[in-house]
Amino acid sequence: MSGEQEQITLKGYIVALPRHAGGEEGARAALRTEDGLEYRILPKGMGLDLAAHINARVEVTGLVRHKEDPRLLQVRKYIVDDAFEDDWYDDNS
Repeated sequence: MSGEQEQITLKGYIVALPRHAGGEEGARAALRTEDGLEYRILPKGMGLDLAAHINARVEVTGLVRHKEDPRLLQVRKYIVDDAFEDDWYDDNS
């Protein structure tokens, strides 16, 4: 892993990773951006919470710890965009 880190804010969807794809970091989920890039979410701190939001659209701020495949993201904060969820699922019907 590179010692170089860059803070960044990204938007995209949380996707599940197969067990074997998590690498030595143990990532269980990744952020897939709208331009098709995938960032493995390091399973520590706020990143642990995101595994519970598979398929959710999110805005994530964190540190990119490796800029090439596999890209690694240490999440500092995130916002779940549940407006999309409300469009297709209505508890009142």
